Amino acid sequence: MLAAGAVETQDIDFVKTGKLYKLTTTQAARVRLYSTAARRSTDAARPSTQKLTDPSDCELDVVTDAAHLSFALKEATFSNQDDPVTGKAYLSVTNLGASAAVGVTVVFTDLES
Repeated sequence: MLAAGAVETQDIDFVKTGKLYKLTTTQAARVRLYSTAARRSTDAARPSTQKLTDPSDCELDVVTDAAHLSFALKEATFSNQDDPVTGKAYLSVTNLGASAAVGVTVVFTDLES
């Protein structure tokens, strides 16, 4: 359960480098995907209305709403920047809907398999 307006962060097993095709949430949410945990921490307070200072800081920043829970991601890629490189991605999800679990699905292709 994620309260309305609350943010949850997770380190997820992902790919070292990948092409992202589609993102879907189960309810209105802001989903950000980062290449390092440090970049996620640095960007934590940035509102969705503010542009990134350095576009490489955040790999993906998508806001869904009740009418648009799924987005095609054109030309979106992910590349882990940990040293050494790992198969991890660093996720931040903000619940923009009612208090409930927020599911996130990302369709991708591993470019290093």
